[in-house]
Order: sequence, then C-alpha cells, then structure tokens
Amino acid sequence: MTSAAASPLPTPDAPPTAWIGHTLDGRYHLRDLLGEGGMGAVFTAEHLNLRKLVAVKMIHAEYTGNEEIAERFRREAMATAQIEHPNVASAIDFGPLPGAARTW
Repeated sequence: MTSAAASPLPTPDAPPTAWIGHTLDGRYHLRDLLGEGGMGAVFTAEHLNLRKLVAVKMIHAEYTGNEEIAERFRREAMATAQIEHPNVASAIDFGPLPGAARTW
C-alpha cells in the first residue's frame, strides 16, 4: 500500500486527480483517471481482495446531497450489474465514500 493510500481521503470538493493513489473502502486502489463527464469521473482501480483491474465511477462533488442524482446513480449501477457482455462493464459494487459526501 502506498503512502497516499494511508493518508486521509481528499476533501469532497477536491478535483478527481486528487483521488489517484488512494484506496476506497479498503478495497479499491485508484490508479489513473480514465475520463470525466458531466456527472462524474471514472478511474482505473485495482480491487485489492480480488487482485483484479476494475473501473470506479465517482459522482462529482457538486452533485452530492442531490437525492435525484444519487437515485439515478443507484439505478445505473443496478442496471449495469445485470448486463453480461464482453464489451460492457458491469457494476460489481456501489455506495457512499467513507467519510465523504460523494458516491462511487
């Protein structure tokens, strides 16, 4: 685990790049920023328990506390968890960031 993983998580309003090198929920070590859209940012991450490369999507800080956006994000995760296709990433997990008002 890197020293960044042991340091406190960035503040909720920190830019997505500030999250690189941190570990979410003791399981997802964020490696690189893949891209950013209107609603959030997507990172490559290592699932530490499974030793598997995964993608992590994080809602932008400006949408935290917005129940409509949170519900939309939850529905998106639930829907993509049902998709089984080699060209589509399916959701394996979702939830609030520990100690921060953001969702991953």
